[in-house]
Amino acid sequence: MKKKICLFIILGIFVLAIIGVLMYWGFSEDRGRFTPGVKYEAPKYYVIKDGFDGKIVEDKHAGINFKAPQGWNVEKKEIGPDEWIVNFNSPDITTNEAGFLTSGCGLSAWIEYDEITSGIVQDSIGNPGRFSQGISGTMEVVDISGHQGLKTIYDRPEWGTTIVIQIPIKDKIYSFDTLFLPSEKERCSALIDEFLKNISIY
Repeated sequence: MKKKICLFIILGIFVLAIIGVLMYWGFSEDRGRFTPGVKYEAPKYYVIKDGFDGKIVEDKHAGINFKAPQGWNVEKKEIGPDEWIVNFNSPDITTNEAGFLTSGCGLSAWIEYDEITSGIVQDSIGNPGRFSQGISGTMEVVDISGHQGLKTIYDRPEWGTTIVIQIPIKDKIYSFDTLFLPSEKERCSALIDEFLKNISIY
């Protein structure tokens, strides 16, 4: 009986040790993030430079360059634990206490690494009409730097039009979102269209 108890104790310690090792691997960034879930591009890879007619963001790690409209401000921002985006803001931008846009033009860009999300976006690009039925907006396919992307539009007359663009390439998803206020839609739309034309994915 004592031998059985000792055996169970030893097995229990062994199992706990294995669980501990697996948890360490799962939560340690140095081990390459074995835990499932979306991984955001690290801020160190977004290099902000002064260009001839505006700021340029270069990310050689993910293979992409962004060019901000002339006079716009560019900043990296942490939106959650290890979740970083790059904000492009017009010089006249204002926000309320909650951080929502109240005037001006703005756009956020970020890169995610997740095969499942990339696959879902790929499927949506293949049949945007069918996938539009499951949301309160519309989807369409766009071309960005020679790659197909999914453009999702949420139009609310009372607070504006939100646009999200996702470009899936292998396990990467290049993402952009913006809000056009009703009073700023024409001006901001033209500026964002120009921004998207100047994206280079390589």
